Amino acid sequence: VPNVVGQNETNATSTLQGRGLDVETTTKPVSGGDPNVGRVISQDPASGTKVDKGSSVKIVVGVAAATTTTPSTTSTSP
Repeated sequence: VPNVVGQNETNATSTLQGRGLDVETTTKPVSGGDPNVGRVISQDPASGTKVDKGSSVKIVVGVAAATTTTPSTTSTSP
């Protein structure tokens, strides 16, 4: 299995499929400024592992975490 950690999802998928492997992609939220947004942050099996053609490789791709806003509360005194 080639190392695809750090590659963008498109390149990683192309690399793995080019080796005759199936790709299963999941996502993991990372902070918005994280350089791993859109990139593979982990893979299973690890690079260097020997597998048969047609085997699945799971990759986890970083996505920007959803931001939430908390409404401000103001109290008024009577």
